Amino acid sequence: MNLEKLIEKIAAFKASHPEGTFEFFVQPQRDLDDLYAELLILDVVTDAEGNATARAEEALITLENPSNDELAMLEDIAESLKQYL
Repeated sequence: MNLEKLIEKIAAFKASHPEGTFEFFVQPQRDLDDLYAELLILDVVTDAEGNATARAEEALITLENPSNDELAMLEDIAESLKQYL
């Protein structure tokens, strides 16, 4: 995925959740045979007690069987996007 498409996906998610607070999160997960990692954008709401809950999420990037370097790259992208927003 190129940067332009990534920015378009973020803009579309933000437009569909106009009152949201956004967070980026890298989620590694394993199914029966493979490891996947997703870079997610989350629309997060915090209740009166300070507990955060995701109201909506969308995978921006998905990698199958990512290496440690690729996982680190996703984390770096997530941190950069947090600063961007």
